[in-house]
Amino acid sequence: MKKIPSRARRTLFVLLSLLFLLTGCGKELVYLDPVPTSAADTAEEPRYTSWPMPDYDPDGPRVEHLRSTVESFVETKHCIVFTDNRDNVIKKYINKANGTVHVLCGDALCKHEKCSARVNGSDGNSSMVYAPEYGLLCWIQVSNRMATGLYPYDKLQWEIVSIDIDHMDFTIRRHYISKPGDKLQFMRYDDGKLYFIYQALADDHEDEWKYEWRLDALSLKDDSVETVGRVSSSLFTVRDGVVYYHKSSLQILYSLDLVSGTQTALHESEQDESQYWFCGDRFYCYSLVDACMRELDLDGNVVREVLRADESDPDYRHRWAVGPDGTFYEFMLTYSIDTEYVADNGKIFRWVNGERELYADLGESKCINNITPIGDRLFVLVRPNNNGTEFYYVVGSVANKVSR
Repeated sequence: MKKIPSRARRTLFVLLSLLFLLTGCGKELVYLDPVPTSAADTAEEPRYTSWPMPDYDPDGPRVEHLRSTVESFVETKHCIVFTDNRDNVIKKYINKANGTVHVLCGDALCKHEKCSARVNGSDGNSSMVYAPEYGLLCWIQVSNRMATGLYPYDKLQWEIVSIDIDHMDFTIRRHYISKPGDKLQFMRYDDGKLYFIYQALADDHEDEWKYEWRLDALSLKDDSVETVGRVSSSLFTVRDGVVYYHKSSLQILYSLDLVSGTQTALHESEQDESQYWFCGDRFYCYSLVDACMRELDLDGNVVREVLRADESDPDYRHRWAVGPDGTFYEFMLTYSIDTEYVADNGKIFRWVNGERELYADLGESKCINNITPIGDRLFVLVRPNNNGTEFYYVVGSVANKVSR
């Protein structure tokens, strides 16, 4: 028998090894970094020493800010998903193992017009959530918007879709679609169900903004949908069969038991700019009246004052982020005018035992728009010079730019 040359043997070994990895593991193989989806992805990505990130903890405390806009970053088991509008408005993900950034699409030649990376109506009025029990990334999008973006509002349909993010299967699956003219918005996830606001277009819809609101729930087990309550607020979360929502026009935090249907007023704030965060078994409420952050139990009782910020500057606009460990981060949502920056612009402060300390400084030209604490780091949305968008992650007080 003719002997196989050593180079051929090595090539055969490599091919057989790759074949084993791709076929032998089946669903146990989560993913390898995909084929680059654009010319920008072909460049070598930086591999920071601060990677990998800690493992996803499905039983860890989840923090939700009761607000109408969604989080800029969403954590899943293996990656962090975000909407990137630096070049094009598309969804991307950060590999939690090494920090590399990729388009949320598996087709190297795709133009991202109808794929999983496309952002089609998934704006601040919609939601992108992770369902860890099913390994799904779910979001709301417009189903039938024309390529020009022009379409009669009473003909538009909205749909709930998902991809299997845990196995990097980018095939879009539709779970539900609205009636023409109705809207689906403000989605949250809890215990196998997607809770969302269904806005039914009123019969006398000469005014295009006249909708009737209700809270619906979609079971990911069988895609069945039921109406669970009348909640006319986008500021809500759902935990263990109870909806907690902030009716900002009345300045009241409510609870709605989905089993008994009992609605209870839990806490009344002093003015319309109070903010609430749900964190595990408690709420936090920040009031601009006295610049005080208070901890509340699930019955709405004030447990303690957590911190009291500096209220000496009337133009100082405190903005907050709460980490899963209960750490508070403070920043300013103040934009520059003619490159004149206010004090503390671009700075992130951390509160420890009621004391404020500088945690990170991105520079005075960096107008921080949003902070999302995930694991051991902060993911930060920045508008430099009040123009464009940049993304950073901060770990150990060191700020690192998220690559394109």
